Amino acid sequence: MVREPMDQSELEDLSAFLDGELPPQRAAEVEALIRSDPRWAAAQRELNALDAILDAYAAPPAPADLAGRIIRRSRKLGRPKPLVIRLVRWIAPAAAAAAVILIAAVALRRGPTRTQVSPKDALADVPKADRFVVENLSFFRDYEVIENLETLKAIERLDDKDSGT
Repeated sequence: MVREPMDQSELEDLSAFLDGELPPQRAAEVEALIRSDPRWAAAQRELNALDAILDAYAAPPAPADLAGRIIRRSRKLGRPKPLVIRLVRWIAPAAAAAAVILIAAVALRRGPTRTQVSPKDALADVPKADRFVVENLSFFRDYEVIENLETLKAIERLDDKDSGT
């Protein structure tokens, strides 16, 4: 005799019943199904047998050095290559310095004028990446990307003078 398999919701109800997680009314319905329906009774026996097998299983202990190996491996995988570190350490300050030099060159080429120029107008001819650096000078100063803070202060003083503050 081949019995018809239970569907997913029936198995979930039976499992919840065996775990004591059903509301009282539904638990009484499932209990009645187990007594009256051979499919439910067989499924209950199979789940109880599986539960007994799993209770008897003892997992082997983890090696004592497992945590240390995992930590060492994750640090090794997460560590950038030395060449990348050197390039980043060199490129970031160099790009910031180039932006400062470019801004200074633009300012010197225009010469001293008495006309009011907004900071956005002054940056109109500067490439977008360099404009980002100039507009975010406080960020670069806070994170010591640019080591020559005197140049930054001079640019800020010029910016304050141009904006009339």
